[in-house]
Amino acid sequence: MSHKLSRAEAAQRIRDIHRQPCTPETLATKAWNGSGPVYCLAAGKAYYDVGDIDRWARARISAPVRKAAEARRAKQAEPAAC
Repeated sequence: MSHKLSRAEAAQRIRDIHRQPCTPETLATKAWNGSGPVYCLAAGKAYYDVGDIDRWARARISAPVRKAAEARRAKQAEPAAC
């Protein structure tokens, strides 16, 4: 059985492990609009699988680029995940 994180714990993991800004409120908004990581509900609260959090956070990072223009092109080419 995989470890589940509360919304606050998931946001903390995204900040600490993946170095991306994230709050529980951000995850709640993303859950509402469908742009966040998948989650389960138990007793009305959201719980996230560690693997799902890590996959979602890694998917938000671009491939390495040398110039800012390359980063802009890469961002325009990918579907809006955030």
